[in-house]
Amino acid sequence: GSEMCIRDRSVSVAVGLLLLLLFIVSRPHKTLHNWAQNIKHIADKVFGVVWTDTQVLQVVDEVVANRRLILEQPGRMLLLIVLQLSMFVCQSTALYLILYSLNVTPPPLAVLAAYGLALIASTFVVLPGGGGTVEAALTVALGSQGVPPPEALSSAVLFRLLSFCLLYTSDAA
Repeated sequence: GSEMCIRDRSVSVAVGLLLLLLFIVSRPHKTLHNWAQNIKHIADKVFGVVWTDTQVLQVVDEVVANRRLILEQPGRMLLLIVLQLSMFVCQSTALYLILYSLNVTPPPLAVLAAYGLALIASTFVVLPGGGGTVEAALTVALGSQGVPPPEALSSAVLFRLLSFCLLYTSDAA
């Protein structure tokens, strides 16, 4: 029904965005530089000067260098992707177990999606640790999946506290 249609649209959008990203990063260095400069000039008109031409060139150079690394060392890149996905699944599982301990059992894929959304939201915030963005995004995303607001907020805060505690204890060791 409706859930299947939403999921199909979401998957279609995700695949489309990945294909668009693949198309963009596979362009020649000069083309990427020209596109980035054009986007910068539009952004300058809308927001004022945010980045210098040198900063834009540096970002394009980093994209090209990373593309070269992926092509030269595909095995290493695959390993990094597998490790990153494993961490994502482990952290999502931890969040699910926290929810389960609060007597809430949303669909596991909903928890994966909520955590993924929170990670994406946190990339747009320059405050240390996401500045509450992860907690807010998790709370909203879990709430949209039917998790009652008090449990959604509690699980988000507890999850983040445990994440930070484990992070700092592993750094101290």
